Amino acid sequence: MDKQRPILVFVILALLATAPFSNAQAQQPSEEQLARILKRFPEADTNKDGKLNTEEIQQFVKSRQRNGRLAAAAQPRQPEDPELAETLAGINAGGPDQETKEQFIKRVEKNTKKSGRQLDKKAIEARFQEMDANQDGIVTREERRARVKEAPKVEKATVGPIFNTEEILDESTLEIKTLQNWHVDEVTGATRQKLIEINVAELWPGQDYRIPVRMTVPLKGKAKGFRITGANSYEGLMEDSKPSEFEAKLLAGGVGIVQTVVKPLRQIPGKRNLQRQMMAMTQKERNPRYSIVWIWSMTLMRATTAAYAEGDHFEKGKVAGSGSSKNGISPAVALINDERFTAICSDHAFAYYSPTRRGDREAKAKAEEANKAFFEAVKAGDIDLDPQRGKIYQRVMVGSESSMDNMALKAGKSMDEMQTFANRLMSSVCVTENWDRLMERGVDILFQPGTHDYVAYDILWGAQNHPQLPVYYQPNGGHSQTPHVATAKDEQNR
Repeated sequence: MDKQRPILVFVILALLATAPFSNAQAQQPSEEQLARILKRFPEADTNKDGKLNTEEIQQFVKSRQRNGRLAAAAQPRQPEDPELAETLAGINAGGPDQETKEQFIKRVEKNTKKSGRQLDKKAIEARFQEMDANQDGIVTREERRARVKEAPKVEKATVGPIFNTEEILDESTLEIKTLQNWHVDEVTGATRQKLIEINVAELWPGQDYRIPVRMTVPLKGKAKGFRITGANSYEGLMEDSKPSEFEAKLLAGGVGIVQTVVKPLRQIPGKRNLQRQMMAMTQKERNPRYSIVWIWSMTLMRATTAAYAEGDHFEKGKVAGSGSSKNGISPAVALINDERFTAICSDHAFAYYSPTRRGDREAKAKAEEANKAFFEAVKAGDIDLDPQRGKIYQRVMVGSESSMDNMALKAGKSMDEMQTFANRLMSSVCVTENWDRLMERGVDILFQPGTHDYVAYDILWGAQNHPQLPVYYQPNGGHSQTPHVATAKDEQNR
């Protein structure tokens, strides 16, 4: 057996492994990748022009394969290495000839761990059941190939964290400005509070993002851990805070309160133009750091660093984030990317990277067809829709001006480029994409998406594919919706 032939194929595949997958056609290798292959296999350059093209690579591989077959026929056959054979089978044919569910799970887990990602075992089992067409407990290569042909072409998420732990935890870069030092609050006289301003991050050279943070602790002793939220107005944080009934119970139990501001930047004094700049930078650079989700989540994580820097008033404990919409999404992202966070309760926030959210063409086409039928019914008078709400729906729905297709068109980028960016971002902000790792940490999670929300619109797909996620469905709940409280008798106990 010619050992060089499989090694050759493996090396070339490895050199091309960093290329992103394309939804429309096979991905062409980049100039850098071609240069690396040329350096390793100079004989592949058949026209001796000092460059490689894909045709030369294909011819070179075929030539070596033919030579390998001839050499193998001329010498006694050696027993194959089972591990190597399995690896090559996986590379060249998508897995072994046949495998049981246990073997399939083991292989998928092994491959995903190598890429730095983890998959939920239930999701892996569900994938096996879908491929096992005759339900005999064994998936053959033919069944696997048939499933691949049927599956929508979805680009894999780019591996790599979008948050830097060192940056999150660095107290020296907070550049804290004390606005009100520790004092007994003037509203209730029952707490101690401090108001500061911190530098969340330098978005790009010379552009800091500074935001206020109010910390509240019991009148005596240190707070152990805290509840954190960005659901506050900038102006409101300038005044001493009166704890809500819920917050008062936390304080009575020795838990602190940390409040900051997570809002659209245009609603924060002095940051209206910054939001436009970030949107332009996001479209131009496709860097998650410039996305609004990044800065919202970073705000909570950096506020946590600021609170724990107050060692005379806080000691390490549990950190729970909660809120609705952007203030439900940002603590969920913080939970994924900051191990100091231990619990979240997220209302009207997404938890799944569903086909529709991914921009899958088939799912998108169905959504656009449904949207068209809905607004035709509104126009015909069959559905009573508030005009203002109708404008909101049209602004955020699939196919709107803010959709990925239109963003790519405006930025002069291809859909593949925008999809790669979206995959990298969403793999770091959806809890179900990080489920096993979160469960190993023992965190607590509750999502309350509502049954009629235009942000958490994929609850049916989520329930079918991620039943492990704790969810409370508030009847008629959602952004700008009026919940049907009477239909949930235990509403007050959620």
